[in-house]
Amino acid sequence: MSKNRFILLIFSIAASFFISGCARQMFSDRTSDENRSQTYTVKETNGYIGVFYGESKTPYEILDADISEFPPEDQLLLKNGITVNSREELNEVLEDYSE
Repeated sequence: MSKNRFILLIFSIAASFFISGCARQMFSDRTSDENRSQTYTVKETNGYIGVFYGESKTPYEILDADISEFPPEDQLLLKNGITVNSREELNEVLEDYSE
């Protein structure tokens, strides 16, 4: 490999890492803002667990978890809806129902 090609290769790798790091930071900042301001509701939807974004009446995700298999107290919680204030809290609730 010639010296010029080697230098170009090193420069390309360094530029890729720099661009990747900048994009990752921008996405991280945006996700962090969304986590602080967005609410999610986890509730029963046609016998399954639905995840609702904000005030939406339509679930953006329906989990393949039949709530009739859960204890009665969990079924009641899901029928009433569990509202959380961040994606992190949402993940914690979903983990509870996916085990």
